[in-house]
Amino acid sequence: MATTLSRRRVLKSGAALAAIPFSLWFDEYAKADTPMVRYSLASAQGAAMRAKYATAIAIMMTKGEQDACSWPSQWYTHAIPTYTNKADEIAKLELLKLASPPKATTVQIDLAKEIWNTCQAHMAGSVEDYFLPWHRMFVYFFERIVRKTLNDPTFTLPYWDYTDVTQRSVPHAFRSPANSSNPLFRDDRDSNAGLPIDHDYSASTSPINLAAMKWADYADFNSTLDLGLHGAVHVLVGTITGMGRIEFAGRDALFWMHHCNIDRIWASWNKAGGTNPTTASWLNRQFIFADENCNRVVATIALSFCRSAGRVPARGAQQSVVPFPIAALRTTPSHPAAASAAGKS
Repeated sequence: MATTLSRRRVLKSGAALAAIPFSLWFDEYAKADTPMVRYSLASAQGAAMRAKYATAIAIMMTKGEQDACSWPSQWYTHAIPTYTNKADEIAKLELLKLASPPKATTVQIDLAKEIWNTCQAHMAGSVEDYFLPWHRMFVYFFERIVRKTLNDPTFTLPYWDYTDVTQRSVPHAFRSPANSSNPLFRDDRDSNAGLPIDHDYSASTSPINLAAMKWADYADFNSTLDLGLHGAVHVLVGTITGMGRIEFAGRDALFWMHHCNIDRIWASWNKAGGTNPTTASWLNRQFIFADENCNRVVATIALSFCRSAGRVPARGAQQSVVPFPIAALRTTPSHPAAASAAGKS
């Protein structure tokens, strides 16, 4: 009991709100969570969650970027748009701090400095093998932010299963109404007409495939999924001011549905027999995120349960898996894509 009380005191003290180790954060906020389900957008449950999601986005869009739980701050966590840069955006927060009364705090500014522009593995200096765990944690904390925004503990992000040929068009709710009244709509998509996003390809040449599932080695699987299916969906959906470019992708509400599906494919690969790295350098790698209370959380790959097949961080949402036989996994040497990805800046 004494340990629990001391942890609560630490978490609730003003100074500690800016820095919470994941293990401590988990014990306080997530340990007792009941596992939940992420649903396909094509299902009735997924449609209900999508409607809630739209409500949350509209609320988050009204908040300024100094709020780590706002829509712009979550977008900037993935990447800063090309019409500005991180230094200029931080300078804007510094001006807000000097306003009378102040509209930003030192804690908010310091958190923005740490979390913005940290996408793995598409920022300079990032590591390809961190692509899957970083995005898993990013989506997990975003999901919690949406839940808190809605004041709805039952909410889970739905996933867009474009690997199903019957679901290969951008979901209708993200295309209509095609105006600013719809927080799910973006006009910077190449795919708002409702055609399958791969309509320019034949069935045999479409980049929308599960080729990554064939690789038994994590590095091969991770890089093939990232540079193959994941990247293809981004490019096929959006323009260079939308999903088609890293710096703008996080502005599109569809981004999160896409990455829920990428995370689901990773869980499916684990369930099919694929194993994640066990090296200390991978398991102990730290990333900084904002939780639903805009606290700064120091998360590691190991502590966020990324090693556990079929699970998302901290008893988060489960999802159905992509059927794939264990026997189909290959044991051949590294795929060329993995080797090239490992050397990128």
